[in-house]
Amino acid sequence: MNNLLKIIPISLLLFIMGCQALFPSPKPGIITVKVTTEPSALDSLGIIDRDVFFVKINDIRAYRSNEDYAIIYDSLGAYSDADRIINTFKLLNDTFVVYEIGRTWFPPEEFVEIRLSAYISPVVDTTIDTVIAEIETTEVWVDTTQTPWDTINVICDTTYTIDTVETESNVLILGGIRCPLEMPDTASPLVSLPDTFNIQEHDTTQILLIFDPVASLKRKLDTYQFFPTFRVSESSSRSSP
Repeated sequence: MNNLLKIIPISLLLFIMGCQALFPSPKPGIITVKVTTEPSALDSLGIIDRDVFFVKINDIRAYRSNEDYAIIYDSLGAYSDADRIINTFKLLNDTFVVYEIGRTWFPPEEFVEIRLSAYISPVVDTTIDTVIAEIETTEVWVDTTQTPWDTINVICDTTYTIDTVETESNVLILGGIRCPLEMPDTASPLVSLPDTFNIQEHDTTQILLIFDPVASLKRKLDTYQFFPTFRVSESSSRSSP
C-alpha cells in the first residue's frame, strides 16, 4: 500500500506536466483602432481646409459574446485610459486625416462589439509664455578716490507680461463660419458598434471606424447639436501581420 501511495503522486505530476506540454498558453495579438471621417461629408457639409470640429473619445472597449470586455488603450505601453481629442474635419490633400486612437495587446479570442464614448471636447489648451517686457536700471556711481570704493546699489525693476494663446476645442467651424455647438441631454455619448472579429496570435487586427458628421450634427435654430454617430469600415483588416 505504501509503495502504491508513492507511485500515485509521481504519476499525477507526470500527467500535469504532460498536459502543460500539450496545451501551452496562447500568445497575444495586437488590436489597433483608427478613426477617420466619412469622405462624402466633405461635399455634403461643404467642409473646407481649416474647418474645425473637435471630438473627444475615451473608454474604448471590445466585448465578447458573454458581455466580458477588454479595454483598448491608446498605446501598447499604456495601463490607464486617456482622452483622445481629434479634429474630425482636419484635411490632408483634400482627404480626411486618419487618427490611431487605440493599440493594445489582446488575447486570441473572438469579439463581437466595439463600444466607446464620444463628446464635444470641453478642453481649452493654453500656452503661457513669460516674457521680460522691460528692465530699468538706476544710475551707477563709483567713487574711485576712496578705499574701498563707494558705490550706489544697482536696482533692477523688471516687469513681466504673460502672453497667453488659447485654442478652444469645443467649437465648430464649418465652411469657414464659427457655429454654436452643444451636446443636448437627449444625446448619449455611448456608441455601440457590432462587429465580429478574431484576434490571432502574433498578428495585428486593425479596426477602422468611420465618423459620420452629417448624422452627428443636427441644426436647431442657430445652434448645432451633437449626436455621436460612427460605423465600422468594411475595409478593416481582420488579421494582418
